[in-house]
Amino acid sequence: MSLPAFHLLKITGPTDAKRKHGEELSDWDRLMGTGGDSGGDSGGDSGGDSGGDSGGEDEFDFDALLYPKGGGEGGGEGEGEGEGEDAVWKEYEDYEKPEYPKLLILDFDHTMHRGMVAKYTTSTYAGAANKERTEEEELDMARELAEDAENVKEGKDARVGVAGMTADNPQFEHLTQEEYVELFGGEEEIERMQTFFENLEAQEVYVAILTFSPEAAVIKALKAVDLLKWFTDAGHDPGNKVYGKTFFDEAEAQIKAVEKGEGAVDKSVGVMILIDTLFEAFKEELTTAKERSEVTVVYVDDDYENVSKEGSGVVPMVFENSDYNMHNSKGIVHKWTNVLSQKKRDQMNSFPLPFSSDFEDIELALDLEGWVKQLSTKDLNNLSKWWNAQLDYEDEPLTIDELKYQYERGGRKAGLQWCQRARALAWSEDDEEIESK
Repeated sequence: MSLPAFHLLKITGPTDAKRKHGEELSDWDRLMGTGGDSGGDSGGDSGGDSGGDSGGEDEFDFDALLYPKGGGEGGGEGEGEGEGEDAVWKEYEDYEKPEYPKLLILDFDHTMHRGMVAKYTTSTYAGAANKERTEEEELDMARELAEDAENVKEGKDARVGVAGMTADNPQFEHLTQEEYVELFGGEEEIERMQTFFENLEAQEVYVAILTFSPEAAVIKALKAVDLLKWFTDAGHDPGNKVYGKTFFDEAEAQIKAVEKGEGAVDKSVGVMILIDTLFEAFKEELTTAKERSEVTVVYVDDDYENVSKEGSGVVPMVFENSDYNMHNSKGIVHKWTNVLSQKKRDQMNSFPLPFSSDFEDIELALDLEGWVKQLSTKDLNNLSKWWNAQLDYEDEPLTIDELKYQYERGGRKAGLQWCQRARALAWSEDDEEIESK
């Protein structure tokens, strides 16, 4: 690993750029999409609710999707089931090549996986979640926590709290294949992740994992669910894009040796090193400060402080050397079921949502394209029913032919959002089918 990027050390005092971004990121409600003006295009916003639960219709910008017709083009009266056409997926060469590099950096524990394996969750913990606890229950939990901590020290099996199976747990590397699948949310969730990363690769997004957990444990888990390939460069060792405990230990040692500094290396410094590595790889293309500032960096973590805490958070990316300011940097907080418990890191009253709940925010932050040339008949019918269900009685319904026109002519962002909505509706159908079995 090369020396850390010392020219990228974070500014601690306020500047105009830092104040501009800081105002957007300091409000927990807006960052988490639970209030205020969440979801805009500004750097750092988490983008509101998203992903597998199809977002909230009240947050969806309907007007932004509709492309005004002109000259009698498009339209048509079609509104039935139509012919049963499949979606026509884009090939690699169909995507517009990004003008500047795009980098997605992911936390691992409680972001890519939920930390939940039923076998290792104590009945006391599970029963105490999401309820007011008596003094006796609090004492029972304290005793079990103490016993489990002692067992871990002795290398014995120990149960954990809800969402407590993380890669720094000694038992993590000893999970079975079935338990790793459960950890990542099941076969359906893993398949959704495969499609997501395949789409990122097709649109030339560089992805990496940045975690304080041991690399070996993370790599083993990824391999067990066939996700390791997305974090391995051709011709390199498996998992070379997983940056974990060894990476941070080496960075800390080098900073102490060169700068005579003290203290642990946080996630913001880790991201700086990865960005500097990216700049080095693209040094012939990124020759000016303006070109470097156009690089898109999206960071996803379930820990609010890692994302945007003043002075140590990853965003805003404002540095000592303003030539390296990253104005296209965005932070996304991966949500738990209860955001107030999440902020307090309370695993008794909340647990992480599936990673797929971040997909919409990530895709929008990276300014991706929609991934199909042509939506399937099933998707068009689902979209038509969904759209028309939101209309007031005096509004004209949107027909299948009009939807085709809107998807083809609406532009890049609208095309992505139509794809996202079609995917969310399909996932909802799949989830209902799974639950009914």
